[in-house]
Amino acid sequence: MLAKKSRFISICELGVIREYRQDKTPYLTLPIFEKARATECNVAFFRTRISSKAFKWSLGVGFVPLQLFMVDGLLLMKGSVKYAMELLYGSIDQMKKRKSQVEIIGNIKRYMCD
Repeated sequence: MLAKKSRFISICELGVIREYRQDKTPYLTLPIFEKARATECNVAFFRTRISSKAFKWSLGVGFVPLQLFMVDGLLLMKGSVKYAMELLYGSIDQMKKRKSQVEIIGNIKRYMCD
């Protein structure tokens, strides 16, 4: 069992032009997360390739890797809808105030060897 919840949402990487995936994709997931939260869904699963720019932002908003599928190179990740939304809305506010995104960067560094 991956989540002890009666409801969860599963999303794949949204269709965003490659060079904008790291910048735009996180914010395109906000309406999905809003709808999930409105239906009391707290857990989200995300599918992406580890070579994708969306991989890093998913780490940044608190998703954790669960399973790598060797056949198609997809990585299944799990995260909290509420936590991801807090970080994404917080980063929007911080960009307006020109503050750093320390928490998001810290989450990425936890899994990357950069």
